[in-house]
Amino acid sequence: MTALIVKLSFPLLCIYGVVWALVLNAFRTERRSSIPYMIYFFGFVGLAVPASSWAYGGAMGAGGQMGVFAGVLVGTFLVTVAFMFNAIPILFCVGQIVRVVGREAAGLDQMTRRKSYDRAEGAESRGDLDEAACLYREEMAADPADTVAPRRLAEVLVKATKPEEAVAALRDLLEQVKDPDEACSSMFRLAEILDEQLQDRRAAAELYGRIVKEHPKRRLAEYARQRLGANT
Repeated sequence: MTALIVKLSFPLLCIYGVVWALVLNAFRTERRSSIPYMIYFFGFVGLAVPASSWAYGGAMGAGGQMGVFAGVLVGTFLVTVAFMFNAIPILFCVGQIVRVVGREAAGLDQMTRRKSYDRAEGAESRGDLDEAACLYREEMAADPADTVAPRRLAEVLVKATKPEEAVAALRDLLEQVKDPDEACSSMFRLAEILDEQLQDRRAAAELYGRIVKEHPKRRLAEYARQRLGANT
C-alpha cells in the first residue's frame, strides 16, 4: 500500500500544481490572506518528498548497479517535470512571501505607513485640522505614489467640514490607485461622503453601482447593494 502511494505521488504532484495554479490565480485578485499559499506549500512538500523518492529510487533501481548515473539523470528529469507543473503556484507563493512576509519582517510596511504621519496625527489630535491637512498634502507632494496620505487627508477634511475637498482628494486617489482592495474601499468612502455629507444621492448611487459591478465578491459590495436599496 505504501509503495502504491509513493508511485501515485508523482502524477498527483503534477496535477496538484495545475489545480493550485488555477486556485491561486483566482484567489490573489480578491484577497491578501496567506492561508491558501500556506495550504499549497505544505501540500506540495507532502507530495514532493515521496514523489522525489520514487523518481530517484525507481529510476536507479530499474537501471541496476551499472545504471546509477542514468538513474540519477532520469530521476532529476522527473523531479524537474514535477516542478515545472508547479512553477506557477511556486511563483505565486514566492511573490506572496516577498510582498507580505518579507516586507513585514523588514518593517518596510510600517516605515511606508508612518513616514512623517506622526506630525499630521499630532496636529489632528490637537484639533488643528488645517495643519494636519497641510502635512498630508506635503506627503502627497513628496511621494505621488502614496495612497495612504490621500485617504487620511480626506478624513481630516470631512472632520473640518470640507466635504467637497475630501471628495476631490478621493477622486484624485481613484485615478492613481491600482490595488483592487484600496480602489474598492476608497470608492465606497467617496460614495459615503457624497451620500451623507453632500446629499448627492445620484453620484453616490453611481459609485455604489460600480462597486457592485467591479468588485462583486467583496464584503463592501453587499453594503453597496444595501445602500442602493435604501436610496431607491
